[in-house]
This record gives sequence, structure tokens and C-alpha cells, in this order.
Amino acid sequence: KNWPFLNNVGTAINFFQPGQYMPWHHDEYDRYRKFIDDDTSDIVRIIIMLEDSSPGQIIQINESTYGTWKAGDWFAWTDSDYHAFYNFSTVNRYAVQITATL
Repeated sequence: KNWPFLNNVGTAINFFQPGQYMPWHHDEYDRYRKFIDDDTSDIVRIIIMLEDSSPGQIIQINESTYGTWKAGDWFAWTDSDYHAFYNFSTVNRYAVQITATL
């Protein structure tokens, strides 16, 4: 209900153990595109944080870097946006990942 403008919604659990990271990249949406047309220009990805951040947990989207969030905070990007995740903390990081079309 928070995003009524989303269509073709898919969800996943996003789990990063201490020391795990996802380097700087942009999403190709290979699996998701099997269920929609091949155009990725209207795909959006939203990450909803399930817990407050711990020191050393970092998300970077384009030119912005975030190391502090509260449970329920969310971040979003489109197909061409570069981003990265780092869990240099001592605890697991959990989030819900939503992939959809606008």
C-alpha cells in the first residue's frame, strides 16, 4: 500500500553476513526480465531495512553513501543507477528487496 504505482512486484530477502559485500555495479535484472518484457527502463528496486543499522553497514547509491538507518527505512534505484553494499560490521544485515515496474 506504500507504493500503489508499482506493478509486477517481486520480493526477496536480502541477507549479508559480516565481511560480505556487493561491489559497485548496476542491476541487469536477468531473472526478473523473464517475467516481463525486456525493457528495463521502468524497473525499480527498493530495499527496506528490517533492523537499525550497525556500525560498518553501508549502502552506496550513485554519489550518496549511507551508513545509518532505522528499521523500516528504504532506499530505491532504477536500472542505470550504480550501487554497492558493504557489511563490515560484526552482525548480519537483513532487508526486503522489492523489484517492480513503474
